[in-house]
Amino acid sequence: LQRAYFMALHLEADEVKECLSFFKALVETLFRRDVRSALEIIREFAEHQSELVEESITRARQIETAWGSRRKKS
Repeated sequence: LQRAYFMALHLEADEVKECLSFFKALVETLFRRDVRSALEIIREFAEHQSELVEESITRARQIETAWGSRRKKS
């Protein structure tokens, strides 16, 4: 999972900004003691990260398949 997450961040430059935005919004809601909003922010971010990791794994599999096909032809 860590490898896939690293790949997702590495492949999507805007994801670092997304992470910073998440933590900023989370801290702001926690300072306001707005637990419901904090939980919603966390849920949305977790869903986004899950999608990102799934996309990254799919890309990695596609690359592995392509390389496997090239090796078989050689």
